[in-house]
Amino acid sequence: MFDPQLFAPVLAQVALTIVLGLPMAAMRWR
Repeated sequence: MFDPQLFAPVLAQVALTIVLGLPMAAMRWR
């Protein structure tokens, strides 16, 4: 069964990693 309360922290961590990682990746690629 899908549990949103269990999935929310994981999704938040992934979103935070993407948001923080994009500027680093953009500077690295240039």
